This record gives sequence, structure tokens and C-alpha cells, in this order.
Amino acid sequence: MNELRRLATLEAMGIAAYVSRRQLPGAAPTRRLAVVRQPRADIPQSPEMPKAAARLKQPAPVAAPPGMPGIEVARPAPRAQVPPRQATEPGPSLRFTLAAIVAGGWLWLEELEGPAMTPEQLMLVQAMAGALSVVDPGSPANVATAGRPEAEYFNWPLHTNQQLDQGVEAARSGVAGFIRRRLEQRTCSGLVLLGEECRSKVPLEHIDCPRVACTVSTARMLVSPAIKKQAWTDLQAALRSA
Repeated sequence: MNELRRLATLEAMGIAAYVSRRQLPGAAPTRRLAVVRQPRADIPQSPEMPKAAARLKQPAPVAAPPGMPGIEVARPAPRAQVPPRQATEPGPSLRFTLAAIVAGGWLWLEELEGPAMTPEQLMLVQAMAGALSVVDPGSPANVATAGRPEAEYFNWPLHTNQQLDQGVEAARSGVAGFIRRRLEQRTCSGLVLLGEECRSKVPLEHIDCPRVACTVSTARMLVSPAIKKQAWTDLQAALRSA
């Protein structure tokens, strides 16, 4: 095989290889091989070549000339057919923003449709916190009247690295850590979830909070002021059950 490769390399380089007709005295024995040449795939084919190629699909073994040992070139094994991969469309990415407002000794959470809480939403949260501070002896009365509260935001995903987990469970864990830190740092006595969308994002089983209230969102209350009565009923029920 090494001799065949050497001859093929010399031929590709345009160097003629000569072999002596007889054994020279004092020279190393010359190994003479019979080479069966195969047609090159990069040579343009004429219209008659496909027919000839069909007849040469299984060529008969070529006998070596007398006095020359034959060499058998192994044929490459057929490549296994690998089924093509089916293209899978990526699922919809989970993206949301939670607003966190500390007012009246409570942590108020709401999922936003826009980039930030509007001043009307903040004023509504402040009004509800003030009402709770009157009926709830556990809430400091001066917190709700200390000025308009400010909102902090939790944006998911936290990063753009697609190699890290950005699924639902990872999002719930991130939300739980965010809420636990705010409850501890701001010494809040309760948690208010505004809207069903917010409630679905908050894993209450991973948050140690004795008082949790769930009611409608401020966005809905601003569109339909009549449902403010329902929100007040929900907040009072949360106080009684605590």
C-alpha cells in the first residue's frame, strides 16, 4: 500500500516513476506490483461514460502479469445512512416584568403590561395601603402617608445566555428569591398579589409569609372602578384569616 501511495503521489506531481526490467546486481530486490487504476470523479464525463460506468460497477478482478505479485486494494465500507434531523421550532420565550411596591408595611406585587407602573397605579396602591393601616393594627400607620411609594422591578429573563435555564421553574425560583429579599430587607408584614397573572408567577410554597392577599390588579381597577369594592373585600378577608 505504501508503494502504491508513493507512485500515486509521484504521478500527481508530474514525476515519472521508472522500474527496472530485470534485477540489478547488488541492488535491493525490486517489488513489482500490478496497479488497477480507477476513473477520477473530478474528470468531466461524456454522454457515453454513464453507460460505461454502469458496466463497471462490479469490475472483474484483474490478474497480475506473470512474475508480478498482485496487491488487493480494500474497498471503502459503505457509509451508514443517517436519518436527517427534524427541525424543531423553539418554544415561546418566557418574558414578564413584576413591579414591587412597599406601602403600609405590605409588599404589593403586580405583573405589568407596560415598562413601568403609572402614577395612577402608584396612587391607588398608596390609597389601599392607607386604608389597610387604619383597620390593621399590625401595619405602621405612618408608612402609607410618608409620600408616594416607589416601585422596584423584576425582569425575566435575568440574562440573555441561552445556554442557561430560562424555563418556568427557573423563573419561579428567581421570583421567590426576589420576594424573600424584599420581605426581609423592608420588614414587610404581608404580601399582596394584584391580578391573576401575578399570582401565577409567584410560588407561594417557596415563600415564608404569614399573610398573603390576592385581589384584582390596579390596571383593572383603573379601567373598571366598580371592582375596587371587590379588592377591599379581598384585603379585609386576608386580614381576618391571618
